[in-house]
Amino acid sequence: MKKVLFISIILLSLQTFSQTGSLYGIRMSTSTYASQLIKINPVTAAITVVSPSNFGNGLVFGVSTLNPTNKIFYFLTPGDTLYSIDILSGNVLSHVKLSTAGTYSAPILEFNAFDNTLYGVSHKFSNNTHYLSKINPSTGSVTILSTTGFSSPSAIAGSTSTPQYLMNSTIDPINNLFYINSEYFYDTLYAFNLSTGNIQLRKKLSSSFTFSAPSYYQAMIEFNCSDTSLYAIVKYSGNNMTYLSKVNPATGSVTVISSTGISNNFFVGSTLDPVTKRFFITSVPDTIYSTSLVTGNLVNKNKMFNNGYYNPVFEYEKLCLGNPTGVKQFADEDIYLNLYPNPNNGTFNVEIDKSSTELMIINAIGQHVYTQKLNEGLNTVYTHQLAKGLYYYTIIQKNNKLGYSKLLIE
Repeated sequence: MKKVLFISIILLSLQTFSQTGSLYGIRMSTSTYASQLIKINPVTAAITVVSPSNFGNGLVFGVSTLNPTNKIFYFLTPGDTLYSIDILSGNVLSHVKLSTAGTYSAPILEFNAFDNTLYGVSHKFSNNTHYLSKINPSTGSVTILSTTGFSSPSAIAGSTSTPQYLMNSTIDPINNLFYINSEYFYDTLYAFNLSTGNIQLRKKLSSSFTFSAPSYYQAMIEFNCSDTSLYAIVKYSGNNMTYLSKVNPATGSVTVISSTGISNNFFVGSTLDPVTKRFFITSVPDTIYSTSLVTGNLVNKNKMFNNGYYNPVFEYEKLCLGNPTGVKQFADEDIYLNLYPNPNNGTFNVEIDKSSTELMIINAIGQHVYTQKLNEGLNTVYTHQLAKGLYYYTIIQKNNKLGYSKLLIE
């Protein structure tokens, strides 16, 4: 394959971009089973109720993800009802039944900030196979992307609902992958390609730890866009201790970071803050553990005082956009692109030697703010409606992102 030639007046590539925020969760009353959106202080475990009123009934052991661009917390119940909750007001924006309910279940859910899309992995009951899907949170419409998926082991074959808390997932927007792992998959890491929807990677996980399998398994996984690493909480059933580890998806090798473990029976949720370099996990009973991504050891743990509530899920408000190189290979042909002037006053030129391409501009918090189709040759772009500041742009052809860089409007 030939290299893409990607030229700009200022040679700046878009590196991984993270924006930190707050820790949010759903808590459920142990008496009425109604739920609330809450904000959690990860250091003190102090809780602030965001919801102006209770909603739902029995929202336990569901799955969640957070849209940092539009400030929406998504929560999917075991019955495949999707709640969209405004994290600023706490109001329920919508709650819809997924269109595939009864034929599929959607045991895991992830929002990808780069393409502003809600993804799920849907379990089809009739053939016991998991497929990558796109979900429209406003209508509940589910589009199956995969032409091939992977089957569940016999332990859950034929089940009309996949045990959601036994599956966990994370998105790598840099390599365009949706990772899924579960103890029910016997510690096999799967990765769906977000563009094709099909399985790109399947690796049996190993460990450098001294304890032998099968007593040793992955409990939670999270991708960190700041250092482009996949982290996992590893649990050893022999001593009931958990350890932070790094996973190499290409080889399946697991490197334990922690020198000391955490003793707990049952972790129910995890999330990661790329700025403070903390891996958060919550457990039954409601205790938040904060582990350093650098040392792997426990930084602090605090009991949440819920006064009759139970916390099944939580998410950190983080934005992850990324590109590892700024110059990528595309098909078998050279791509010439020149964007100038840069910096500019909102008007600039784009020269490209290919047709059917598109310029996409993204602001500093990950919102797509401008799109324009490009013709082969010279194109003039007018973006005077955009405020002065730093933006990122990408060139797209046939759903392939050809390159990324920074754009400065003065």
